[in-house]
Amino acid sequence: MIKSFVKNIKAYDLVTISFFIILSFVNIAFNNYIELWFTLLLLNICLIIFVLSMAFIEYKYDLRIIRIFHYWYLAPLVLLTFKEIYLLVHSLRPVDYDWLFIKIDRWIFGTDPTIFLHKFAFPFLTELLQIVYGSFYLLPIFLCLILLYNNKQTAFEFSVFIVIYGFFLSYLGYFLLPGIGPRFTLHDFATINQQLPGLYFTNFLRDVTNFGESLFPNTPNPAEVVQRDVFPSGHTMITLIVMYLSVKLKSKSKYFFVPWGSLLIFSTVYLWYHYFIDLIGGLVFMIFAMWSGKYLFNWWRNKVGMKIFEYTSKHQLNNNSVLKEDKKKQVKFIFENIAGKYDFLNHLLSFGLDFYWRKKALKLSDLNSKSVLLDVACGTGDVAIQARKMGVKNIFGADFSFNMLKLFNNKSNWIKGKNIQMVAEKMPIKPGSVTNITVAFGVRNFFDIGEGFRSFYNILSEGGKATILEFRLPKNIVIRKLYEFYFYNILPFVGGIISGNREAYKYLPDSVGNFDKKVDLVDMLKSYGFSKVEKHIFTLGTVQVIIATK
Repeated sequence: MIKSFVKNIKAYDLVTISFFIILSFVNIAFNNYIELWFTLLLLNICLIIFVLSMAFIEYKYDLRIIRIFHYWYLAPLVLLTFKEIYLLVHSLRPVDYDWLFIKIDRWIFGTDPTIFLHKFAFPFLTELLQIVYGSFYLLPIFLCLILLYNNKQTAFEFSVFIVIYGFFLSYLGYFLLPGIGPRFTLHDFATINQQLPGLYFTNFLRDVTNFGESLFPNTPNPAEVVQRDVFPSGHTMITLIVMYLSVKLKSKSKYFFVPWGSLLIFSTVYLWYHYFIDLIGGLVFMIFAMWSGKYLFNWWRNKVGMKIFEYTSKHQLNNNSVLKEDKKKQVKFIFENIAGKYDFLNHLLSFGLDFYWRKKALKLSDLNSKSVLLDVACGTGDVAIQARKMGVKNIFGADFSFNMLKLFNNKSNWIKGKNIQMVAEKMPIKPGSVTNITVAFGVRNFFDIGEGFRSFYNILSEGGKATILEFRLPKNIVIRKLYEFYFYNILPFVGGIISGNREAYKYLPDSVGNFDKKVDLVDMLKSYGFSKVEKHIFTLGTVQVIIATK
């Protein structure tokens, strides 16, 4: 009997019970700070009993109406839990960190994204985005209904689990860095309807959102009362989960969820609810949820003797695809086709860290105003442009993608006439004429890495340095698993949507994995004559800078 009953406890029941147990311990441990701690404790105990009762009633009576209710009780429970989190965060974490979010946004963009976007605001767009934003809680419900309609029972249960697990993770995240958002810190909340007007429904939808965050009309000191739910962006996290599931489960609903979800994520900043860094936090939490959630879901299903969940078969490239051709044509095809979105995606998918990596690599290169720098695989010129800002005057670019070089020329007039379309393996440059060579995230794309290094050694002057900035797989197993999940799942997903070329963004992470397992850059550089080779590791072991001296 007990075994049969336990089998009716779904994975989402288990995570819900676990979450309320955690909240119960929080209320007990910090009862001196939580005014309603005993009430909240009783509420949590009642909810745990309710969840167990739902599983027991389904086991006892096996009625369709009971099964339906067992699936959908979580929808109102999410909102109820949201209000308990409001009381707990306000009591336990009274200090807000909006100053930090603002500082990070300004570091990434040089300005405040909400203020910048306000320049382009107009009522129709505001109305549209407020409606999209207001649909947030409906998106996971729509996805689950579609899966049920298509008789994808296991996928449905996994989706319910991962959504509720995602909500609970985001709620825990609010404890880490509480914040109230830019509509209070960077803008005047009292005049938002005048400063960011819509058309017909905007004001009403704003009032509904405010009500959900404990803000009522004419509330005095709204910044003191509002829920601390800025970081991570739960809207971003859950919407990305829905988008990701619709694609991975090969549902036709992806043609709705991907564009609608993209608008919703954009609306969080446009409508002044979130800082940009909140979106990055939502993405990081989403990655963790998808990675760990599948293990937890399948662990429980295995415990109760049910078939584990797997996504549909992985995307396979067409036999006639250009990515099956030789590496030289393959790489050229990829970069010619994604050139227009290359810069934006670099910054987005690296969370802006690519700026830091390039600066760090250049600082390690001992560049000065007399250096003669050749930036190999220069792409659209981010490394060369940064070197120029550091005082280097003699800079040349080399890349075999015409479209990349064209964009570089358009970005910087000073490089015109100094960009050369060529491959690293055969560079028609006078031996010993260059003091520094840089190559950022390009060595793994060489069709012959050894010949490339031989060419580097040939054109460098004595004492000259080759600086290689490249990805690597982290050695720490936990970080490595998270990194691989992001690299092999999220990056192709986001990159494919924005660039329109998912195969390209599938090749890029694959190339990192193959390269890191097969190539030892330090040993290879030494074998081609470099007398001194230094290796520097950054960002949790995900990036390396190699400095090779002739």
